Order: sequence, then C-alpha cells, then structure tokens
Amino acid sequence: MNFLTLLTFFPLLLARAQDANGVTRIALVPKSIANPYFDVAGDGCIDGALIFGDSMNMQVNCSYVGPLQDDEDILGIQQAEIIADLIDNDLVDGISVSARNAETLLEVINRAVAKGIPVVTFDSDSPDSMRSAYIGTDNTFFGAQLAKVVKQLQPNGGTYALITSLESPNLQERVRGFQEEMKREKGELWREVPGSPADIESNIDIAIEKMQEFANYDPPPTAIVPVMGAPMRSCCWKDFVNEHRDKNITLVSGDAMANQLEFLDRGYVQGLVGQLPYEMGMLSVETLLKLIQKEDIEGDIIGTNVLSHLLIPLELPPMEVDNNLIGSLSIVGLCLFALIAAAAIGFSCWVLVYRNLIIVKAAQPFFLIMVAAGVLVLASSLVPLSFDDNGIPFDPSDTEAKLICMSVPWLASTGFTISFSALFAKTMRVNKIFHSKSRFARVEIQPKDIALPFFGLFTANTLILTLWSVLDPLTYTRQDLPGLDGWDRVIATYGTCKSENVLHYLLPLAAVNLSLLAAANWQAYEARYIESEFSESKYIAMSMASLLQAMLSGIPILFVVRESPQAFYLVIVFMIFIISSAVLLLIFVPKVILAQPFIGRSDGSQRRLIQESIRARAKDARPQRSSNISGLSNPSGGFSAASSCESQGPDGNGVKVNGRESVKSSHSTRGGKNKRNSHFLESLKEDVMIEEDSSPPEAPQNMPQFIGNKTSDSEAWPSECSDVELANTDQAAVNLSSMTSGKTSKLVVPEPPKEHQISNAHLMADHGQKLPPPESARTTVPKKKKPSEYFL
Repeated sequence: MNFLTLLTFFPLLLARAQDANGVTRIALVPKSIANPYFDVAGDGCIDGALIFGDSMNMQVNCSYVGPLQDDEDILGIQQAEIIADLIDNDLVDGISVSARNAETLLEVINRAVAKGIPVVTFDSDSPDSMRSAYIGTDNTFFGAQLAKVVKQLQPNGGTYALITSLESPNLQERVRGFQEEMKREKGELWREVPGSPADIESNIDIAIEKMQEFANYDPPPTAIVPVMGAPMRSCCWKDFVNEHRDKNITLVSGDAMANQLEFLDRGYVQGLVGQLPYEMGMLSVETLLKLIQKEDIEGDIIGTNVLSHLLIPLELPPMEVDNNLIGSLSIVGLCLFALIAAAAIGFSCWVLVYRNLIIVKAAQPFFLIMVAAGVLVLASSLVPLSFDDNGIPFDPSDTEAKLICMSVPWLASTGFTISFSALFAKTMRVNKIFHSKSRFARVEIQPKDIALPFFGLFTANTLILTLWSVLDPLTYTRQDLPGLDGWDRVIATYGTCKSENVLHYLLPLAAVNLSLLAAANWQAYEARYIESEFSESKYIAMSMASLLQAMLSGIPILFVVRESPQAFYLVIVFMIFIISSAVLLLIFVPKVILAQPFIGRSDGSQRRLIQESIRARAKDARPQRSSNISGLSNPSGGFSAASSCESQGPDGNGVKVNGRESVKSSHSTRGGKNKRNSHFLESLKEDVMIEEDSSPPEAPQNMPQFIGNKTSDSEAWPSECSDVELANTDQAAVNLSSMTSGKTSKLVVPEPPKEHQISNAHLMADHGQKLPPPESARTTVPKKKKPSEYFL
C-alpha cells in the first residue's frame, strides 16, 4: 500500500482514538476517491452521520477511504486490501462499499460479517456475499431509462453503440437493461452496431478511442451511449463532439455530475440519466446504524431514484396518435345486420304467403311477424354501433354525438321488448285455450289480454329511455389511454359513449326486460306438453338458453376490453347477432319444416294430416299412460271404484257414465296442475279425431248435440269412461278451431248435462238394430278406426 493510500486512513486513526468515548465509526469505501461522483456520496455519508447521530442520541463518525485512481485498481484488489485493514485494525463498526469487482470482494466482505461488522454495498453490488443490503439504483432499470431517452430523442429509430466497463457488475446490468428496452420496439426499429458494447477497461482515454471508432463507421451509429460518466471527464470529449457534429450523432450518457450538466447546457451532449449518490451516502449511514443496534431493515434492496436530463428541441418530432378507430371492422357489423334483416324480412314474407295454411294459422301469423319485426329492430342497433368519429372529437354540445349513442339502447331494448312480448303473448294465448278450467264452458280471449302485457312493458321501456335521453344522455366522447411519449404527449385515445349516471338508467331497463324474459319462459314452461304444431315452448327454451349463454360469456369480456374499441365492438356485435339469429332460426325454421307437407293440400286434407301426426305420437306415449293408470289400480289388478267408470247400469244392461266425476278422480290421483295438464293433453293426442260423415244421423233424444256424431254403438259410446273421451274430443276440436279461425274474441261450446244414463236398448232401437247378447253390450274394446275416416 502506497503512502497516499495510507493518508486516507488518518481519519480512521482519529476515530479509533475517539472510540473510547463511545463514537460509532462508519467507513464509506468507493471505487476511487478521485471520482467526483463518489465525492458526492462521501458528502452524503458525512452529513448523514451528523443528522442520524443526533436523532439517535449517538456520536457517529463517517470516514471516506478508497483507492486513489480508477485505472490503478481494475480488479478491485486495492479496495479489498483497504477493507481488510479496516477489519484487522479494528477501525470501524460498519462498512459501506461500492464493489469494483464482486468476486474479489466476496471473501473480505464475508470475513467482516463473521467478525460482527455489518456490511452494506452502494452503487455497485456484490450479491453473492454476506452483505446485509444493497443501497442504490436498480441498474437494469437505469439502463432502460438510458434507452428511453435515446428513443425520445430519435423516435424514428436507427442504430446504437454502447460504451462500458465489463469488469463492473453494475455497468453490465445497465447494458443488459438498455438492450432489453430497445428490443421492446416492434420490428427492427433499433439495431446494435458490430463491436458494441465496447469495453474501456476503466480507462478514460480508451473510452474516447472507442467512440472515435464508432463515429467513423459508414454510416455512423444514430446514437453513441456511454453507460457511465467517465468518458465525459476526458479532456477530449469536446474535441470529439466538435469533430463529428456534421454526422448528427446523438450522445446520451450515464450519470449527471456538474461537469456533465454544463456540457448539456452547451450542447455537447443531448441527454443524461443521473443517479442520486448523495442519497446513497445518507442511506448507508442510516442502514448501518440500524444494523449495529440490531434493528430490522426494509429488505436487502434499498432503491434510490434516477434523474433524466435532456435537451428539448425547438421543434418536436412529429407524432402519430393511435385513435383506436374501428375502421374496416365496421363492415363486419353491417354485414351481420344485413343477414339478420334479410332473414327477418324473408320469414315475414313466408308467413304472409302461407298464412292460410292450418299449421301457420295455429302458429298465429300476427305474432310471428311481430317476432320478426322485433328482431329486425334489435339487429338495427348494429348500425350506430359501427360508427366512428375518425379521431376528430365531437363538440360536447353536438346533437349528433348524443343521437349516435342513445340510438343503441333505444333500438336494442325496443326490439327485445317487441320480440319477447310476442313470444309471451302467443304462448299465453295457446295456454289459455288448452288449459281452460272447464272443458265445456265458454273460453274467451279478448285482444286486451294479449295487448296489455306488451303495451305495459313497452311503456316502461319508453319511459326509462326518455328520461335517460333528456336528463343524462349518452354522448360520444374521446378518452385518452394511459401512457405518454418522451415529450409528455398522449400517444393513444379511444372513442366511447359515456354519461355521468349510466347505472341509474341501465339497471331499471335491465330489470324491466328481464321480467319480460322471465314471463316468456314461464309461459313456455306451462306449454311444455303442447304439441309443436300449436306451441313453440321447446324452441323458446332453446332461444333462452342461447341468449343466456351469449350474455354470460359476452358481458364479462366487455368489461375486460372496454378500453379496446376494436375488441369491444366485435364482442358486442357478435352478441347481438347470436341473440337475433337464435330467435329467428329457432322460432321460424321448425315452422317452415312442419308446414312443408301441408302446402298445396285442401283444408280437409290438412286437418287429417295434423290428426294422423298427433295420433302417431299419442301411440308412442300410450305405454307410459298405461303404466300411470296401472298405478291407480288395487293390489288385485282391478281398478278401484274411485278411479274407474261404472260399466253396468242398475238393470244390468245400461251404462252409467259420469264424466266429471271420472275426470276429477283421475286428476286428484295425479297430484297437481302439471300432471292434470299432462293427462288432458295426452287424451287430446288420442281423441282429437271426429268421424267424417256427409250426412250425420240425428242425435238421440235427451242427448246434447256435439261437434261430431258416431256411426256405431261401439264407436259412439265406448264402455270405458266414454264421456271423458267425448270431452277431450270436443275440447280439442274447439281449441284447434279457435286457434286456426283467426277469431280470438269468443270460443263457445255448449255445456252438456253433468250426468245421464243411456241404455244400449234405447241406442239400438234408435238405429233400427237388434239387441246384441249381453256380453257384447259389456265389451270394453272399441272398433279400430281407419285414419281416413277422421277430420279436425
């Protein structure tokens, strides 16, 4: 160790003499005491000893010792020897060191810690050692800030060359941070030139030589970046800049010492990224005092800030703001609207053309067209959604900005209300006809019964939307996205419809339409057993499932992509398309398929075709009915008196039939409204046929006149629950007639007697036939009928 180095120990010798008086001794060991950057850190250490010593009621002394020159200790050997002397001579109670070479200092740092002397590093770390904490800048972050300054000064990109010292771990981290930040650019905006990074081996003169080599490249680099301030302390820095001014090389350097700031002021460098060495010295004292007193510290990394200094040009470089316009994506929305519009209009035309088909009459053409019209209105909301302002913000008072935005909820909610009100009304009408409480009583369905639910919901929607449009309308505005360019300019915006209190109107609007959705689902559930020729309950349920799936998957995505107009637009457009197409296809396509066999047939032929279709399905359901009926029998296999019909009158030949009593018994044993509906509809499937006879015989005396007349005794009065079958026959005929006649005001069926007795002898006499033997009178198997003998 030379004489000059020994002189740096003089303060420590004085501190050792003061140790007997209770002085706490701190040593700050830089890479070189000739570097003005570390001089500032030394000043922070000295001031920190006074400030924190007073606050802790301690006397603290800070000694600033280290190698004299950078180029004399490239491997950090002198720095390691100085620390070893401090430890061996018991001159310190705590050490803060800026590691010249992490591997060289590893052993001596561990030895100090083993002896009970806490060690922290500042500015340059030795992470594998037993040091307690690192105080200073995140050097990877520091390198990234250097890169951002370069990109700020040269936004169009180019090439760069780095100047560093490879033996310093902190400078290697800066190089890595710089390169990673440059790779973040899209494409090949920035490229590193061959020979970069250049190692100057801690020698200022070598630094200028390397910079000269890079400047003589053809073409020269767009930017030359020393990641530390050492080259700017050279006498030749100004000469280098003057020599190559005509090449427009951008110079950015690490550190921001006084001489560097003067060069920046005079235009000899375009940008600086500096650290806070004074703060590092202060924090070194504070941290070591806590460790000496066995107090906890905040982690093993104590970061300090960085400062950026750069010349702002008189004319800033041009900038292209990303307005996130929908652009050509609007074609997607318009095309999807065209598809929905074509389908809705096409299905409406089909309904008008085939409105006289019995199957279309049963489906209620008015409501089918109403469904198509509602879907068309709903899908038309895709048109204003496809609007863009081309990046030019509207004036806040511009009416067009409000009309564009408010048209979306108006069209969407109105179309939704029309469509699902129609589905609700048509299904409710079918339910009232098929589920009337008295099968022989008058069934009245007034227009107001259908119109009131629709107009009530439509009025509620209109009221909410009107208040929204008047009090706080949605307005198209342009919002700034987070992030600025190097000159604090906004780099991206997006357009959106916005109002102050959206939820105050959106929530009640959603509640009204969800109530309509729930009502439509309930009516569909009530009609679940009615054949598809008369009801769309199955397809309404499927459309509800599609709607629910689209909303559950789409709404969360809308919240995630709300600041990305392209993604937001595509999600909401496909949600509306899925909902609209699901309603159209599921309601109309099954009707179109069912109607195909009826086209070109006469009314009678159409009625027979419906009859045969329902009878075929009824036969498939008959085994299940037999199983249900057998459950009502007694253990011996016979029916109980409560659930069966009397097959023998008082005289042994007559038949006593009480239809209402039999129906009531059957209903009570099935337990509940839904099962009663199921029983009635199953009977409807079997008994919806009436014999075709051009000259029906006159009805017997004391008998009510029904819609059809039987041609034989066994067919007219089957022995098992005959009047129930007649009831089902007449009710089915009335129901189908009311659904296909186009008149919904009154459906009148004459009321039969509650109970009557009819003898076989009387019936045979009326027909001019002989009395059969008693056994045939009690037969329970009616003669099988041919399908061609029936009509509706």
